[in-house]
Amino acid sequence: MSGQGNSATPTVVITGVEQSAADTTAMSLLFDLPKPVVVTHSFGVDGTSLVRTVSDVTGLLDRRTIDLEHACVPYAIREDVLPTIAGLAGSGHWSSIIARLPIGAEATQLCRVASYEPNTLGGARIAAV
Repeated sequence: MSGQGNSATPTVVITGVEQSAADTTAMSLLFDLPKPVVVTHSFGVDGTSLVRTVSDVTGLLDRRTIDLEHACVPYAIREDVLPTIAGLAGSGHWSSIIARLPIGAEATQLCRVASYEPNTLGGARIAAV
């Protein structure tokens, strides 16, 4: 367990190269984890935007397209993935977070930033990848 303690919201990070497998994993966890929320990030078809969806067992809660200055994974993680996880944890509505990274993104980048700067996750902690 990390130094953030047990009160931090556990976050499961999903990464992969096959979208259907990543989506199926996220859906399975949605029904297995206690009071979960799923945040999914994907790059837009234009290659300069990031699409974020947030859902829970009740359905789609939010869908947003974020314009990126740099359409690369590290920038997307720093500018939207980490702040979104922190915001979801800080809301207090959910007991667990499932974060599906853009297809092809490695969890190493997210975990590295989270370990060097633990405050970037707010009240969340990486529980599994």
